[in-house]
Amino acid sequence: MLYLTSFLLFHVAVSQVVTIVDERCGSPCEDWSEIINEVAHNFPNIEFATVNMSSPEFAPLAPLFTDGTKMTVPLPTTLWMDGSEPHVFSREMSSNHFRRWVEDADEGRVDLLYKFTSFDDLPEFESNGCFVEHLSRIKPDILNAFVAQLPSVRFMWVPVGEKQPLDISDDNVTIAKCLSDVEMMRNFSFSLLAKRLLPRVVPYNLLTHPLISEFEWTNELHIVSDEALAYGWDLLSDDYPFTLFVHMSTKDTSQAPGVWYIGDAGLFHFPWTDQRVQHWLSDIETGAHVPRFYDVTSFNLHQWLTENIDSLLFTYDDEGSGCFKMYESFNVGRMNVSTSNEFKANMVYVYRSQQLYGTFDCAAFSLSMLEERTEL
Repeated sequence: MLYLTSFLLFHVAVSQVVTIVDERCGSPCEDWSEIINEVAHNFPNIEFATVNMSSPEFAPLAPLFTDGTKMTVPLPTTLWMDGSEPHVFSREMSSNHFRRWVEDADEGRVDLLYKFTSFDDLPEFESNGCFVEHLSRIKPDILNAFVAQLPSVRFMWVPVGEKQPLDISDDNVTIAKCLSDVEMMRNFSFSLLAKRLLPRVVPYNLLTHPLISEFEWTNELHIVSDEALAYGWDLLSDDYPFTLFVHMSTKDTSQAPGVWYIGDAGLFHFPWTDQRVQHWLSDIETGAHVPRFYDVTSFNLHQWLTENIDSLLFTYDDEGSGCFKMYESFNVGRMNVSTSNEFKANMVYVYRSQQLYGTFDCAAFSLSMLEERTEL
């Protein structure tokens, strides 16, 4: 009767998304309302309503949040109401997750993970183009983590075996598709899921796809080349499941041609895009390479300095990026010194054996200055 009363109050003739807010909620409610308004435009057949907790309209909803004599309403709270029991939004509060939640609710689905019941399920399930279907006798727990992480992808568990909708002997088979071709894999390692849903080397024009940002990448590899990539890059990409490989042309970036590795250790550059990259990349992972470029701060300066290679530190301030140039066989970095009392902007600080060796005007600096000083 409570649900019927609520529906009569809101005059629900169609499915409705109801969000509860309050003045005391402040920016969290305001930010969430902006996301809802953005997503609502994609669902003209659904009514979106906002109810202030202090208004009379909230009274029929209050029993939903009452446990005995105590009422607890997390703010903001969003409900799906369609005539059955209201469903509370409990996923990550982002536009991608909210859009997926509305899609699922509109199709009558509460659980994130689909469960196969018949082949009639497949056309609708696969209609959005990004999906993972896993056939197994036992539901793998690892699916739960990916289901919550990737709202752009639909996941389905297909139980197989005797007395199951799909009575086959195959076990632990994964079918995946999104921005790549459909792939069917046995005993699939889900650590490679990003490399199956996406092209192993992502073209620059696909970087705006929401799925790219839903994966948690530890590093990026930018392959800057106007030529088609040689065979072998896909295999190399699989060796680094948490590194995003991107192919871009010289028109797409100001980076020099070659391969750029961007990670927590710094930024590395390699001028070739052939098979020599494999050993170079391996050296970076094992720590054998020193970054050719690093954003230096006063906190990581001593960590950045190296014992065996001379270091060139280019300084700049908020008024400009200063001058900067890459040099082979040097550990190169730059630092914003706007708030520093130790460094001046538009200078080059040269370190040898981790000690300051010399200071030069950036605009006039050349390696010959170091050679001249050495001779002296």
